[in-house]
Amino acid sequence: MRKGVIGLSLLLIFSLVPAYSATPPKTGSVCSKQGTTKTYQGKKYTCIKSGKKLAWSKGVVVKLASSDPVVVKLASSDPIETCKIKDASNPEIGVYGGALYGGFNERPKPIPSTGIVTWYLVPLDFTDFKGEANWRSRVDEQTQLLTEYYEMVSYGKLNIKWKIYEDWITMPDTQDRYKINQSGDYIPTEIFWKDAISVIDPKIDFYGVQVINFLLPKNQKIVKESAQGFPWTGDINKYNSSEGKIAAFTVLGEYFESSLRTYWSYWAHEYGHTLGIPHLSGSRWTSAYQQYDLMGSQDARRELSSWTRFAVTKWLEEEHVFCKNKINISSELIELGNLNSRDKSFKSIVIPLSATKALILESRTSTKFAGSSSITGNQEGVLVYVYDATLGHNAAYLYPANSESDSILLANESMTYEGIKIKVINLGSLARILITK
Repeated sequence: MRKGVIGLSLLLIFSLVPAYSATPPKTGSVCSKQGTTKTYQGKKYTCIKSGKKLAWSKGVVVKLASSDPVVVKLASSDPIETCKIKDASNPEIGVYGGALYGGFNERPKPIPSTGIVTWYLVPLDFTDFKGEANWRSRVDEQTQLLTEYYEMVSYGKLNIKWKIYEDWITMPDTQDRYKINQSGDYIPTEIFWKDAISVIDPKIDFYGVQVINFLLPKNQKIVKESAQGFPWTGDINKYNSSEGKIAAFTVLGEYFESSLRTYWSYWAHEYGHTLGIPHLSGSRWTSAYQQYDLMGSQDARRELSSWTRFAVTKWLEEEHVFCKNKINISSELIELGNLNSRDKSFKSIVIPLSATKALILESRTSTKFAGSSSITGNQEGVLVYVYDATLGHNAAYLYPANSESDSILLANESMTYEGIKIKVINLGSLARILITK
């Protein structure tokens, strides 16, 4: 469905207004037969005697049963610029390279979010702890899932190609030199990266490579969680390959040896930051929205919101966003396609509530990428959430519109947020949603 096009009339059964005749009544205008009634735009008019003539009465609001039919047209979108809410979080210049923004902004992104990107998987062991022989069994499926994931959420715009070094490369010292207790310990991470790049660069041609992912021996204990470097961190800016600058690197730690976790979702999460996507809430505290998004939790639903795809990575094209300012809402019937489908339907509904806040809807179905932990509530339906442009990295700049119950609505369910009522008429390949004040 193209933006701005008013679609076919749809005969739906739900609580609205009944059908009306082709000639609408008007209070005081002449009518032909006393006692005749007509209903128009939710009001009932009666033909009454007024002086010496018959005329339509003042309309009375009609309360109707849910079985009353109505002919409704699909809504038309406002100009898309209305919905381009600018980021107002104002992170300090220089912090994270000024790269992580949750809304629209004019600053250049760390790296392009489209095209072919080459990643290198490099196994590293230590002088006192050697890697196992069958390490490929740990990574082959994971690399494929990572590529498929970004191909899905980018609508085919981002294509990640892998290269894999076939042998363990030994770091120049024992394990003790490379202890990293938690993600974000950048001083020991810099030591690790400096030594790693010094031993792998002579062996590997990194021309055209953007990301390096290091694999450590199974059951190692020196890297507890993970480690990573980004375009704005000191380690990468001080030391790099002789073929050119690597944009980012990751180190899988002991945390990811658990059967509840996957390598690919960690790689995908960290690469999201490289693309300029902020962390949703904090990495060491939880919020109500975290389970809905990869950038909040790499272990839960592992989706990327339609807002992120629209405002940050620009994967979601403007014609697939239904935009309607709150002040322009009357009775809007919208058909919303599944978030990850590649048809011509709308993938996101954006309703600006103010200069810094928007209500957002998207239709979700389960994918093979969802995790098995930390997931509660409905898995499929219409997710309703809010973007707050005053919040950014490590804050809850996206949050559920309904804090008291599930924010994923099923068919025939509804909710109200700041005077806007949202009702899901039905679900399917195209969900039909009615939005009213």
